[in-house]
Amino acid sequence: AQYEAGVVVTDEATKPPPSCVEVVLSLEEMFCGCLKYQRYHRNLFLGTKWERKDDDVFTLKVRPGETPGATFWFKEKGDVSTAGKSDLVFITQQAPHSVYERVGVDLWYRYLSPMAAEDLLFAALVPTLELERNWQGPIKKEKDNYGYAIAVGNSLAAALGHDRSGWGEAIVRGKGVPLLAAGEDARRGQGELDDKEQELRYGLNEKKTVAMMAKEEAAAYVSAERGDLVVKFAVLPPVKKRTVVMAVGTFSLPPLAMITSEGGFGRERVVPCAALRSLLLGSLVPAVMINLASRQATSALAASLSSTEPAPPSAAALAAVGLGPEAKVPAAAAAKRSAKRHALPPPP
Repeated sequence: AQYEAGVVVTDEATKPPPSCVEVVLSLEEMFCGCLKYQRYHRNLFLGTKWERKDDDVFTLKVRPGETPGATFWFKEKGDVSTAGKSDLVFITQQAPHSVYERVGVDLWYRYLSPMAAEDLLFAALVPTLELERNWQGPIKKEKDNYGYAIAVGNSLAAALGHDRSGWGEAIVRGKGVPLLAAGEDARRGQGELDDKEQELRYGLNEKKTVAMMAKEEAAAYVSAERGDLVVKFAVLPPVKKRTVVMAVGTFSLPPLAMITSEGGFGRERVVPCAALRSLLLGSLVPAVMINLASRQATSALAASLSSTEPAPPSAAALAAVGLGPEAKVPAAAAAKRSAKRHALPPPP
């Protein structure tokens, strides 16, 4: 009878899997934090003749900047079957927003008015999410939910042809999601405690209920540090293709920083051995050999040109060495040099 009634006492190892329920929250509720009251319809004594349904209301304390996928656990508050009582788990999911897209602690805003890549500079007035809240959650207002900030970016990468995605990026610091829930354990509540025990948190000679903690978070939300607002603006590709003309005898070095797998955040960048070997054999060594070969070809061409019959010297060159028309040479010496130049060789 006890087995059929579903009152079998189980331990954590043999407990049935938890009953999971998705709770869809708006961006405003996850942005500000709120107290979410969720009703759950529980199945009791499944598979027996005493099968029936029951419901209960649970309080979820959503922190400002709550992450999607956070879980709220309640011990033995899920469905009851012949295998025992299961835990109840609420899983947060974020509803799509009409203006923003959330990526971690940042908010993405798409500015759809395109700009030409040749303009280089982007500046626009973009909306920022500015909400007020009380201890229960965000205050609903018909207007004034948004502030405004100036986003400044550039399209230099698109103008040079390096970025062909069609989007530029401008960052507005400190206008993203509050960081009160960032970096914390996403599991809210403890599965080994029942619902009543979880509502009380023991501090230094004081007891704090969920409502009291929500009021403290409402006060901390005002001065909380926030992520960034990332503005993605459309960029039209350049009309003309840009090329880089390099000087003769030079070659471009490949970007070493693009192949490094370590470093960043103040640490020294290290080139892996395999990547460095492939870099040397695949790009640097051929480039050096081509450069040396071009220099040797240039030297050989200069030597071949110097071995041909030289052009007669100009009048200025002759005047520089004293052999110009104005040079005074004795007539006898000139006749002697002319006779010696045209004399026949002696007979054998």
